[in-house]
Amino acid sequence: MDPVLLQLYARIEAQRYLLEFVFATVLGERSDGLFQAKDIKAKLISMPSQPPTKPLGLDPSESDLLAGLIDEAQIKIMEKVISMLEPAPAPAR
Repeated sequence: MDPVLLQLYARIEAQRYLLEFVFATVLGERSDGLFQAKDIKAKLISMPSQPPTKPLGLDPSESDLLAGLIDEAQIKIMEKVISMLEPAPAPAR
């Protein structure tokens, strides 16, 4: 893999992890944190991203694809946050 792409990927993954951790920590301090996380996820699903309006040199299909990929990434982040907030299952006896 191209070393520059690998470095960019590592940075993005580090930022994603920190975002999930901070989000879960902040919401975890609230009594309704799990509910709030699920509500945020539902709102993200109901309000899809708009294709980028700034000129990125993308044709309309690429712009729509980018918006969809952004939505997918946001949902995955919230799913991870929710999984961090959900109580651990009781151990089997």
